[in-house]
Amino acid sequence: MEVHDLLHGLRQNCPELNGHVERAHRTHAEEFYEVYDGECDIPSLREALESWEWTYNHIRPSQALNWKSPAEYLIERHLELASTKTKTLALPKLSNM
Repeated sequence: MEVHDLLHGLRQNCPELNGHVERAHRTHAEEFYEVYDGECDIPSLREALESWEWTYNHIRPSQALNWKSPAEYLIERHLELASTKTKTLALPKLSNM
């Protein structure tokens, strides 16, 4: 068994066991790592990745969540589990123009 398997509990590249994780890896690869053109030092990469994670969780809609962001879904379906931080970071309603 590999160290990675011990840390994550599931075999790598085994969509039958961890399809959600494999899909998330694909999304992150396609929408962040393959298009990132910033500096490759740890502080720059960390800042860019934190920004991407915020976008992924609060702005980017997910087909699996009926086109809601994960934060919107969490607030709508499981308000008791949503952290105060998530509640305050949810997108404001857009006003009519």
